[in-house]
Amino acid sequence: MSMRHDFRRHSRKLGILLLAVVSVLLCLLPRSWIDNSRGVLLSALAPLQKPLYRFAHSLNQIPDWYVHRRYLIAKNRRLEAELARLRSLLVQQQDRFEKEKRKQQALSALARVVPSKHLVAIPAEVVLIVDGEVVAGDSAGWRQGVVIDRGSAHGLKPGLPVVWGEALVGKLAAVGPRASQVQLLTDPKFRVCCYLLKSRAQGIAAGAARSGLKVSYIPGKVEVAPGEMVLSSGLKGIFPKGLVVGRVTKVELAGPFQELYLEPQADLAGLEMVLVLERTPLDVNPNPR
Repeated sequence: MSMRHDFRRHSRKLGILLLAVVSVLLCLLPRSWIDNSRGVLLSALAPLQKPLYRFAHSLNQIPDWYVHRRYLIAKNRRLEAELARLRSLLVQQQDRFEKEKRKQQALSALARVVPSKHLVAIPAEVVLIVDGEVVAGDSAGWRQGVVIDRGSAHGLKPGLPVVWGEALVGKLAAVGPRASQVQLLTDPKFRVCCYLLKSRAQGIAAGAARSGLKVSYIPGKVEVAPGEMVLSSGLKGIFPKGLVVGRVTKVELAGPFQELYLEPQADLAGLEMVLVLERTPLDVNPNPR
């Protein structure tokens, strides 16, 4: 508004100056010449009066146009900011929808493999990935795990199995009030009793860091082919029976035995969510017959 006021003030000054100049010129001219020329000037200037009026009127409208333009620019910026906020909100809603969809799919897959009413799956999100060399205190020299956003305040305790769908992920190694560390099944200190789906031969799968898992002491007479599925056996009562540990990628002879290398079924590199399994107390009939 200040620019508009300054423009009008300067326009008035310019108009007064031009009027003064014209007045001086008229005073210097002879009266007879002025009287004779008045009609001629009026006739000559008559066609220009309307265009000059329009031009003066348009000059007077420039400040209003400029102020309106600045208003439109500011409003457009506000609308663009609101649009960006709504787009971000839409992405967040889509992300939550996809996470919920994946969680339901994982729960359905788990129910098909381990249909136990005494098993509760507690969803948790991965907030930190631990994957690196341990300088001291670990003879294996490698540790692999993730940190989740659930802890003792949510009923968790060390040793509980961690899965995603039908695939075994690991187990809880340490539990805090609101966060827990998961030991992945590829950690060199991880162990799980397992069996081969086709031959039913049993063994113990151990974490082998970036090589996945290794199952040792499988009798040499057992036929094992790459791609065969290995499941948890449920022995020792830590992991439910039937969870998919991984698939055989390589078979090596070690004397009278075979060593199997497995690729984990779970996509450990892309973990966003996991399910922590907790057993509920068994129902006891107080009046058995």
